[in-house]
Amino acid sequence: MREGILAGEQVLAGASDDATPTLLIQAEEERVVDNRTHDRFCEIRAAAGHPCEGGKPLVIKGAYHEILFEKDAMRSVALNAIVEFFNKPNLSSGNRFA
Repeated sequence: MREGILAGEQVLAGASDDATPTLLIQAEEERVVDNRTHDRFCEIRAAAGHPCEGGKPLVIKGAYHEILFEKDAMRSVALNAIVEFFNKPNLSSGNRFA
């Protein structure tokens, strides 16, 4: 558990330095990780001029920790967001992953 906490602190400490486009998907009923840390991560990135996709985590209503193993309706929301995110062009190169 200690290692997980330290890793989370390191991620927050470096959040403002990373300009990589980021989609953060969050389970509304999360019990394993602290959603407030996700929120803080997106706040730090936004303040640095590199906001998370949508400016904040995409919250999947009713979902628990393993979003991609949830009921079809919840999983579909997450998968559609992921596909849409990867299909968006990157303003600097014309294609995000070209």
